[in-house]
Amino acid sequence: MLESHCSVSYHKTGNGKLENFALGVRDGWFNNTTIFTTPPITRTVFEGYISDYASKYSAYKHGGTAQKGPFLTAKGVLIGALDSFAVSTDTRAAGDEAIILLGGFVPTKVVEVATVPPDVPVVTVKRGDSTGIIMASCPTVPGATAYGAFICLNPWVSTLIDADGQLVMGPGESFIKLDLKKSRKKKFVGMAAGKTYYIYFYASNAAGVSALSEVRSILCA
Repeated sequence: MLESHCSVSYHKTGNGKLENFALGVRDGWFNNTTIFTTPPITRTVFEGYISDYASKYSAYKHGGTAQKGPFLTAKGVLIGALDSFAVSTDTRAAGDEAIILLGGFVPTKVVEVATVPPDVPVVTVKRGDSTGIIMASCPTVPGATAYGAFICLNPWVSTLIDADGQLVMGPGESFIKLDLKKSRKKKFVGMAAGKTYYIYFYASNAAGVSALSEVRSILCA
């Protein structure tokens, strides 16, 4: 899912450029009334804020620090009005950058909104080069930023991760080693030769945790 919003970089726009930016928002909104049907502020009031800002800025520029207070007050009012237009533009645009531009604003960089990654499709397990080592890995899962894995002595009946990303273990279910490193490649050491072990994987990102993978088993050498 992709989203873009009105950038609020105008909060840091140079004083001499803020008036032109505000005029662009005015023209964008009030010259495209079929797109922007419900302005948060009337044109007359908004133009009054722009005009007051321009005059206070001129007075401050030529009159020095004695005029700074009134200038900052007028600037705060104008930026507050621009914030109102930004919110209304975002609501109307719903992520459409063309409408954001039409409203006189600059779209933010498009960012990907994280969704919970899908399940790990396949887990590969093999014995390590030395006794008591088990290697496990999985392919890349779209959207995942980390991979977890655990190893247990018996397969689980209820292989479940709840909505909070917590392992839900049934009666008698437990794991003996848990690997929380981000890598898709896991190395379990200190396993007992001659025992069969069962391995599960899951993928995660900022949005949450996938369901557990299908269990894979291996006889440790």
